[in-house]
Amino acid sequence: EARRIVDHYRRAAYPEIPALWQRCDWLLAEIMLDPNTKRAAYWRVPGVTPGDKCIWLPNGLAIAYPNLRCEQVHRPDGQVLWQSFYDGPRKEPRSIYGGKVTENVSQALSRIVVTDVALRVHAETGRGPFLTTHDSLDYVVPESEAEWWTGYLTRQFEVRLSWAPDLPLAGEGGWGRTLADAEKGMNT
Repeated sequence: EARRIVDHYRRAAYPEIPALWQRCDWLLAEIMLDPNTKRAAYWRVPGVTPGDKCIWLPNGLAIAYPNLRCEQVHRPDGQVLWQSFYDGPRKEPRSIYGGKVTENVSQALSRIVVTDVALRVHAETGRGPFLTTHDSLDYVVPESEAEWWTGYLTRQFEVRLSWAPDLPLAGEGGWGRTLADAEKGMNT
């Protein structure tokens, strides 16, 4: 019942989400093909290129899926399904599917944007972040500069990307005397 409700919500409110997952399922199938096989034309994300068992990113790094393969899976109800797997760090099989690929690509592209912002900010101000995640930067600055930094960083996160000039970007942030206050946008 829960799956039915979630699926209904996703398909009714945000049909683009399951459509993107489907495209990433196709991408998985495409990168499982022999590297000499002609690549399909249905996968188009700026800066992202299907490779041999990997997805190439615009910074030249790749999201690798070692030993990517499709196997039959027998369910307890007797149904037989095809499922994609790759080898984890200890050679254990890990399931992979369109939604997970979407998450991997989204986080990898976010990390590229964040790293570019951090490098640009360091070049312009000499300051580096004290904490980063795949989608955020945290700086320690004098309280008197906090408002300026909030605006400055917001503008830096809106800079257009050479590899995806039409991608809409936005930034938001806050500041506080503690990291918890800053995360909440307390601005005090």
